[in-house]
Amino acid sequence: MSSKSRYYNAYNNEIKFPYWRGAVWINMNFLALEALHNYSKTSVLFGSVCRELYVALRLNLVNNIVNQYQQTGFFWEHYNDQTGEGEGTRPFTGWTALYALIFSEQYE
Repeated sequence: MSSKSRYYNAYNNEIKFPYWRGAVWINMNFLALEALHNYSKTSVLFGSVCRELYVALRLNLVNNIVNQYQQTGFFWEHYNDQTGEGEGTRPFTGWTALYALIFSEQYE
């Protein structure tokens, strides 16, 4: 979610933490990477822009997951969008296991 959205880090109600609104979720980023990877190869108009975004996002995700694993010894459920620190459940090998596909660039 964009940090410019009015829903960014907004509580769901008075007491419910904004669980999906702000953190970096690997499953959502995998879907974005898959689309960017596809359009970087197939879009005549936006291929180069998609490629630049794909490379930057993939590099940031891979580096952050590796850094957090080296620092904590865990894969995390999600990561702080400001600091990159692991948050939520740990160890978490659910959708964070998508790291293996992101690292190896397997999207099909």
